[in-house]
Amino acid sequence: MTFKKVAAAVTAAVSILSLSACGEDTSWSAKLGDETVSAGTLIYYQMNAYSSATAYMESADDNLFDLTIEDKPAEQWINDEALYSLKGHIVTLQKFHERGLTIDESLQKTIDSVTDNLWSTNGLIYEKNGIGKESFHEVVSSTYLSSELFKSIYGEGGEKEIPIADIKSYMDETYSRIKLIDIALTDENGEALGEADAKELREVAEGYMTMSETVDFEEVIHENEKRIGTYEEIEEGVEVDPYYYDEIISRTNTMLPETAVTSVFDEMSDGDVRMFEDDSNIYIVQKLDITERDDIIEDFGLTLRREIKGDEFMETMEQWIAEADVQLNDAAFKRYDVKKLKF
Repeated sequence: MTFKKVAAAVTAAVSILSLSACGEDTSWSAKLGDETVSAGTLIYYQMNAYSSATAYMESADDNLFDLTIEDKPAEQWINDEALYSLKGHIVTLQKFHERGLTIDESLQKTIDSVTDNLWSTNGLIYEKNGIGKESFHEVVSSTYLSSELFKSIYGEGGEKEIPIADIKSYMDETYSRIKLIDIALTDENGEALGEADAKELREVAEGYMTMSETVDFEEVIHENEKRIGTYEEIEEGVEVDPYYYDEIISRTNTMLPETAVTSVFDEMSDGDVRMFEDDSNIYIVQKLDITERDDIIEDFGLTLRREIKGDEFMETMEQWIAEADVQLNDAAFKRYDVKKLKF
């Protein structure tokens, strides 16, 4: 299992009520340097791995623990996945603190809020397994600490900072910015229009194409809005979002037919307007320069950086996990048996 999967699993968030048995301290599950992780975190990862394992069941009548998953008995597979996730968790904590990173007030409020919201939804099932809210908070925190760790490496000022020029280049290759007029060739029931009605709409579309040669494309959009009764006059002095009609699409976009997507990415230049048609719609598309949208980098910079360097970061995490001398609490691992989990 890659650490990428571990990071995705962490977003669910849980915790443990400290327990002890037979005189042994089973309240913690792992230690690494100054970091200690509660047993509740281990139980959470056990539950998460158990849930992942059920995807291998062919029917609800199957006994999960009779299965072999990736050449391992299901019980071993679940324990191995949980252990790897646990190590990923504690390594994240260690690296975060090693770098002198801190959680500011705003981030702390976010972590606390997410914790409360998730706990209100999932708390009962976790409590049923001996997991309390404190450890739940630990796992939620680790998700955000992982993001902060990533930013400290690849974000502004990081040792491997991704230049804005590289982000813009990636954006230009991966996404496209368009404005779109969509004219339906079906009625309200989804049935194809008659030939005469469809012909009339094609003539309307051709008129829009001609109009786009001499006026700003937004005026063409407004003309179409007037045709279908959705146009709203903007009052004088009201601030208008300059990107209100923008759509950001990727190569896997399903908003447009495949021929249109290919044309937008591989054939059209910024400012070009082209018309496409499929069985249900006529599409009039204007391509625009996505790199002009500095606000996208401001609002989605972390997402874009993760798309560019996420795999490299995960490889680094995997190396750190492999090298980490994590002390495991055998008593806790013996006590918290995956076969005793309750769902």
